[in-house]
Amino acid sequence: MTILKITEGKGGLFERKPFCRLPCNRLRVSKVNVGEFSVKTVAYEIRGGRVSMSRLKRACKGDFGNLIYAGEYPIDCKGLGVFQPLEYYGRLCGNLGITCLQIMGKNGYPLRVGLYDPKGDFADFTELIAAHSREAVVVTENTYVYRDESRRLLWEMGTPLSVCKKADSLKDCDLIIAPAPLKSPVALRRDSVLLTVSKPMFDTGAKVYYKYAVKLPKPYSELSEFTEDTALVAGGLYSLCKLHSLGSAVPLLCSGDGDTQTYLSLCKSLLSQHLT
Repeated sequence: MTILKITEGKGGLFERKPFCRLPCNRLRVSKVNVGEFSVKTVAYEIRGGRVSMSRLKRACKGDFGNLIYAGEYPIDCKGLGVFQPLEYYGRLCGNLGITCLQIMGKNGYPLRVGLYDPKGDFADFTELIAAHSREAVVVTENTYVYRDESRRLLWEMGTPLSVCKKADSLKDCDLIIAPAPLKSPVALRRDSVLLTVSKPMFDTGAKVYYKYAVKLPKPYSELSEFTEDTALVAGGLYSLCKLHSLGSAVPLLCSGDGDTQTYLSLCKSLLSQHLT
């Protein structure tokens, strides 16, 4: 696994004095041994001018598909073969949602929950969702996966699991867990909470959270010195290094557009809407 980070250092394009020569951008490549894995880090510091994609491609040669990008500076992600750990982000949003459900259910406030899972990749969430919710709705294209599961849950737990294909079925849910990006516009309740893996391209009306922070266990916590995006690093370890033990992590924080929550504060937000 390779981690690429691009930063803008002092003496950049807008800080240099008139008629001064542009300083050279800095590129540092190193390797860090964490546990049984060797992780390559590529640090590119912009000190003047543009990012040299040719230099980056040379530094990341052989890392196509195994490269995660820790930064917001716009680059050609496809050209570099940047990997997006969306599957892991899906695990995080599901774990967070189920943790909130467990807390709410134990305190006598079960919620109506929606699970958006088009491909049926996260069917293992349904048993815990059903166990701690008042009612559950699944939106999926893979109805075959959920058909028998809905019958079993109703028989064993008495919790109805509605399975449908249209995202509009989520409109009356208190909490929506979407471990896959929403593809089509959907109007949700203003007081509902949506946990997902990327910022929706349209206004859902709900409180949306799509960024997560986790605690990296030792010795992998050493990688947090290179980037603060712990969920990205954990996602790379989970998907690229097959460290599947990280898949049970519950996020310490979730955030959306200017709003950050812990799982406890998120429960308080859900409780306040439940009581109104």
